[in-house]
Amino acid sequence: MTTAKVKFRLLILGVLLVGIIGACGVAIVRPVTINTHKRPTFNMAKVNRLAVLEASSQSASSTSAADIMSLRLLDHGFNVIERARIKSLLNEFNLKLSYDEDVKGAVKIGDLLEAQSLLLISISDTTSGQQMIPGGCMSQARIESVMSMGITARLVDVNTSEVIWVGAASTQDRGLQECLTRMSDELIKSISEK
Repeated sequence: MTTAKVKFRLLILGVLLVGIIGACGVAIVRPVTINTHKRPTFNMAKVNRLAVLEASSQSASSTSAADIMSLRLLDHGFNVIERARIKSLLNEFNLKLSYDEDVKGAVKIGDLLEAQSLLLISISDTTSGQQMIPGGCMSQARIESVMSMGITARLVDVNTSEVIWVGAASTQDRGLQECLTRMSDELIKSISEK
């Protein structure tokens, strides 16, 4: 048998083995579930400056959600106001914002930041724990850390005080950053769609 045939057979065997092992595992990563609505007449191309605010208790999770959303927006080509500047301004004027607060409060913050739009982020649900992953095929049972979470978001046009987009997302993954990154990407795709 030639070397090329041996290599080809080993490659095929490797692909089959990876497929079998992958099919036997139980995934702790779940797809992102998303529900959004955008005002059809609004054109996102008009948004040049965007501020991201955590619109809930200033917990570590809410701050992380706003920080990761800001980073992902930058990666998707949006012009995002620096989070440190936002925090400094909020502290200077002793401003706080809740998700349920009137949009006028958000507009005031947007005016101070010279933003055209505000994205208000709130953690809607967070649970973490451990999950038993059953063994099978060629693996033993194991315990994995898992986090389930959801976020809600509203995009507010500072000039008109109108909510132009709303979204909610939820998922399960190995940790906070993984959940927030995947949910942020899905929400941003929805904002960007024409």
